Amino acid sequence: MIPTTEWMSSAATRPCATNPERWFSKSAKDRNAAVRECRSCPVLQACREYALATRPAHGVWGGLTARALRPGAAPAQPKRSSKVPVDCASPTSYEQHRRRGESCESCLAKRAAQVEQGRRARLAREHAEHGGSMSGYHAHVALGEQPCLLCRAANARRLAERRAAQRARNAA
Repeated sequence: MIPTTEWMSSAATRPCATNPERWFSKSAKDRNAAVRECRSCPVLQACREYALATRPAHGVWGGLTARALRPGAAPAQPKRSSKVPVDCASPTSYEQHRRRGESCESCLAKRAAQVEQGRRARLAREHAEHGGSMSGYHAHVALGEQPCLLCRAANARRLAERRAAQRARNAA
């Protein structure tokens, strides 16, 4: 039995008081929802301190799951509140939006440009090192362009080698 503390019996509106089943559910989906709801709780810090002191074996406490509260688990770091605006000029802004489930057109465009730049760099390396390769072929396709002759030939050779190996395995 977990002893009651002052914040547990306070009149503060706690999300766990309205739907306690979610906080003790076996469903990961429910637990994750409970963790998200905890972020807006007025007694989050007191609940977390209590959980870190008592290490309850079940449930979500102070925005932490029982697994995170196990001895030896990585120290709990409160997640950044989604009320804090994302700095869309930062290199990590796309990831911040993605983690929050948000969509930002400028960050998406910046991320798409970064991905394209990386693919073009990989394609340039493949052409410089091999002339043409299967990886180069796939880089062309990912960029939405027609593969060059050397990359198409390398891809066709590799596919033919795979088919021959498969026929040999089937014949054995």
